[in-house]
Amino acid sequence: MKTISLLSMTVLLQVFACCQSNNHVTLLPGMESIDIHPDKAKMEDALASKYIDSCQYIPLESADSIMIGYIQQIFEDKDRFYIHDSASDIVSIYDKNGHFISKIDRKGRGNNEYIKIAAMHVDPENSDIIILCDRSQSLIRYDRDGKFIGRTEHKFITSAFATINSDTIIAYGGRLPNETIFSSTFPEGYLLVTMHDGKVTHNFLKNRFDAVYLNYTGKTNYFFNFSDTLSLIEDFSNTIYRITPSGVKPRYAVTFGKYTLPMTFHTPIEQAKEIITTFQASPSQWCDVRQVIENKNIILIHYSFENLIQHAIYLKPQKQTRTIGPIWVNDIDGIGMPTICNSSPDNAFIGFIEAHTFIDLVKNTKKSTPRVTKISQGLTEMDNPILVKVFLKQEIK
Repeated sequence: MKTISLLSMTVLLQVFACCQSNNHVTLLPGMESIDIHPDKAKMEDALASKYIDSCQYIPLESADSIMIGYIQQIFEDKDRFYIHDSASDIVSIYDKNGHFISKIDRKGRGNNEYIKIAAMHVDPENSDIIILCDRSQSLIRYDRDGKFIGRTEHKFITSAFATINSDTIIAYGGRLPNETIFSSTFPEGYLLVTMHDGKVTHNFLKNRFDAVYLNYTGKTNYFFNFSDTLSLIEDFSNTIYRITPSGVKPRYAVTFGKYTLPMTFHTPIEQAKEIITTFQASPSQWCDVRQVIENKNIILIHYSFENLIQHAIYLKPQKQTRTIGPIWVNDIDGIGMPTICNSSPDNAFIGFIEAHTFIDLVKNTKKSTPRVTKISQGLTEMDNPILVKVFLKQEIK
């Protein structure tokens, strides 16, 4: 990805921020509204066969030394899968058939070690694995085999990060305090920065810090990729920004009708306090985007509603939204759909099903396909999860 135009980024974000008021987003040229109606989910829209061609199931090799506790992130790059296990703070590397290759397990305080993995990212340019250790405020880079390359310390408190190119990081701080970086202006600061060699080079999305924002639970993912396109979904505004060579542009505005969280980028702090307090007391009153996963023709949105994580699909060519609800039915293989974590390079989504869940799904249904039943028969409840690649239809009606 080429270096972004910083001037155009600044102008676009400032213009967009001024267009938000009273919980209403004025769509700029090139923007689309993704309108989700959480109380109007249709069972017919929850059938996976409407959107997917097939699923590929990849049992991950299991052994005492390579057991996975909880999958936080999955990246697919070329011929490998990279899995962030947040339970053990390990990054495991598998080949496309689920065979174990190596792992990054270097907890400690040394130069090539991390205290805890807050997030990871796979650089699409060179396949390097980058780990964010927020406790030491460091980004640690390893090659695709898990060998240590280098470490960069930074002072920007980061919620999420991604690469713009091989030596430039874009980082999102959310509403966290960054007094060290913005010491001359604090509590005034910025939410989005670019960093080179650990130093902040440019600032975007001006913001005033207040401790009340720390009471709000953030999203599962902020940055997400499909193909060579990098996007960001920002807290509160539920706006999806494109990060492109020509700048950062607001691309989609996600709304939920009367369930839209009534807070925008510039909501006055006293009003924001009331909204967050109400949200904490009754989170089912409003919807909030928790994760966005995108592919060529589809945007899959996970959101909270009525104390459940629910799903909606936006069909990009048709500019239509399908509200799935809390359950996405796999009527192709006769078992449940996986937990979707990321997009795959080959027109697919990628997720996982825990081994014990997979076994139970097959046992409790009479509709599972022979291949799924065969996979289940080769599993034990203590095995590693099964990765699932969900191949999407080229055309969805």
